[in-house]
Amino acid sequence: MRVLSLGLLLGVIMAFEVSRLPPLWVVSALLVAVPLAFHPRAGFRLGAGVVIGMLWAWWYAASILNPTLDPTLEGQDLVLDGRIVGLIEERRHSIRFLFEPLDAAPGVPERIRLNWYRSDIRPVPGEHWRFTLRLKRPNGFQNPGGFDYEGWLFQQHVGATGYVRSKGETLRLDRGFCGLDCLRSALRDRILEAADDCTHLGILLALAIGDRSHIDAARWDVLLRTGTNHLVAISGLHIGLVGGLVFWLARRAVARVPSLCRHAPATRWAAVAGLLAATVYAALAGFTVPTQRALVMLAVPFGAILLGRQLRVSTALALALVAVLTIDPTAARSGGFWLSFGAVAVLLFGFAGRLEGRSRLGGWVRAQYLLGLGLLPLTTFWFQRAALAAPLANLIAVPWVSLLIVPLVLLATLASVIHPALGGALYDLASLLFTPLWWCLERLAAQPALVWTRASPEPLLLGLAGLGLLWLLMPRGVPGRALGLFLLLPLALPVSERVPGGEAEVTLLDVGQGLAAVVRTERHTLLFDAGPRFSPEFDTGEAVVLPFLRHRGVERIDRFIVSHGDNDHVGGAQSVLAGIPVEGLLVSDPTRGDWDRPVSACRDGQHWHWDGVDFEILHPSPAYRGSENNGSCVLRVRVGEHAVLFSGDIEAEGEWALVHAYGQQIESEVLIVPHHGSNTSSSDYFLDAVTPRLALVSSGYRNRFGFPKPAVLRRYQSRGVPVFDTARSGALSFRLNSLEFGPVEEYRKQTQRLWNRAPGL
Repeated sequence: MRVLSLGLLLGVIMAFEVSRLPPLWVVSALLVAVPLAFHPRAGFRLGAGVVIGMLWAWWYAASILNPTLDPTLEGQDLVLDGRIVGLIEERRHSIRFLFEPLDAAPGVPERIRLNWYRSDIRPVPGEHWRFTLRLKRPNGFQNPGGFDYEGWLFQQHVGATGYVRSKGETLRLDRGFCGLDCLRSALRDRILEAADDCTHLGILLALAIGDRSHIDAARWDVLLRTGTNHLVAISGLHIGLVGGLVFWLARRAVARVPSLCRHAPATRWAAVAGLLAATVYAALAGFTVPTQRALVMLAVPFGAILLGRQLRVSTALALALVAVLTIDPTAARSGGFWLSFGAVAVLLFGFAGRLEGRSRLGGWVRAQYLLGLGLLPLTTFWFQRAALAAPLANLIAVPWVSLLIVPLVLLATLASVIHPALGGALYDLASLLFTPLWWCLERLAAQPALVWTRASPEPLLLGLAGLGLLWLLMPRGVPGRALGLFLLLPLALPVSERVPGGEAEVTLLDVGQGLAAVVRTERHTLLFDAGPRFSPEFDTGEAVVLPFLRHRGVERIDRFIVSHGDNDHVGGAQSVLAGIPVEGLLVSDPTRGDWDRPVSACRDGQHWHWDGVDFEILHPSPAYRGSENNGSCVLRVRVGEHAVLFSGDIEAEGEWALVHAYGQQIESEVLIVPHHGSNTSSSDYFLDAVTPRLALVSSGYRNRFGFPKPAVLRRYQSRGVPVFDTARSGALSFRLNSLEFGPVEEYRKQTQRLWNRAPGL
């Protein structure tokens, strides 16, 4: 079983590395290897497990991806009848929910993620509605080091996203069946009513029903920086706690009732009770993927007790792995999956043969040390950071939350249904007990040195680190254990190829309808704009720019230029300034904006030289009094005779000012297309002066402005200038040196997977 489970995992991983589903003849050929799963030799069983994992993952992926949204339906008004599923997410000016069409037309997927803006109506899970919708295929930012939103939608079985049209038919058809989602929604309303005044309402709600939508960004940051974010997820820790606690209580209770023990041993009654309690708690969380995984892992040992079987711990872990991948092979694409199984494996290996003579407190301290060290490579791989304070924080927080807060929250949740006033009092007590713990976590999170940020290590480095940890955690007496530290050292090495002297690496990031670009030289980094802010909780500075910089191994920004004050250029700036040291900040108008640090105005004539690369500000002049767009900072980066021009949002007026001031001196082989390709920019006289040989556009997929405009694209095409667009290609990157520029690397093309929208579409 252990060999087969390992093969199954490897097969699932390999299956999700392809860019498209294989043809039928490949699948048919692979089926021949399936019977080898029963071969006596381990090598054959391993190979068969790989094949089974691949076939199962591809079949599962096909069931999610078919039907896909017909591209011809994008942007069209569609009237669909369907059912609301899952909890409704309350947002500042909208609600978000999942919608499953009923008897939908061909080309409409089975699950859609919808936003409903500025509506006073609140649908209830289970209800049937008729909506007028605008849909589009799953689309997310595609950048090195960034989060794959399209992959996340794939894991959630979502085939399209969209919004409810305010001008269109909106009708509640019937109440539908009030299933689990409806009950959870009603329970959430009870909790919000009973615990409305609690300081830590978001934490309590997450522990009660797995709804984390009320935890604000600041609290999330504290949890992430201390490595305690797992405490507010109803997953392995809390499911195991509830199941184990009920098992212990039930066994003691049944042992006192001889009539029950005559029918079955107390441990079997207790296993049934523990599994039932864990299932109920998982149901409260909506049977999400993490809760399903935790429930399966708990069901294996409880099932062994019920069947009267003795299982080796490693065999039980292998069975749980097979069960989880059978239920949902996409789980292998999530960090939670690896951390869950990794934590169990690390603890089993770290405590094997070492428990004798160790106190419970000593064992608990060692467990936190093992988890903190053993999961370090995985946390850096999945989250690009490691909370060095996690062992200390969890040493206190895990028993505090598990033994005090969670039982009290569950009791309060039950009481809120029966007696709301009593439930409110219990929530107040739980919040009060959580306050001193939160005070400690905030103090730890405030120490920058306790958070180590690093780009995701390459698979080879990850494998070396795993071997190093395996050796380091060997029992005492094994010679040379400390040598394992040397295999961990590559994690601290530079993560990206250094840019040679006299050369610049230019990356136009995919930030949707906005602009953010990074220029790296041998020892310096420049950031030009930071993309938009979409809400108080989400901006591209935090979601795109900082992960990219970590991926490139950048530890500081030497100069940050904010071209002008429009949200799509400055929206992510504050997150960048808070997340990484910035040496110099240039803005188009220092009198505008809320800057908490010294800023300088970008003015024509400013220039500097880094590592053989020249940088020059061409616009605006001190006397320029045009519109904000036309007052954008314009930057020219030059290496020898080759140059790239960053034009911000200048339009025809600003373009004329540049041509008038510099003439042919603004000639540049690469042009970042002005104002995202609007009709008011890329004038003929400007293009004649720049004479670009390559044009890059930063725009959003199916953006509401229709950028880049067809007329603008024709101007470039008439001059034989290739145009690349981040909406189609994801991040665009190229090298600039004295001999050449390019070629352009399209990130969406490089990392294409089954679930990603194809490049150019």
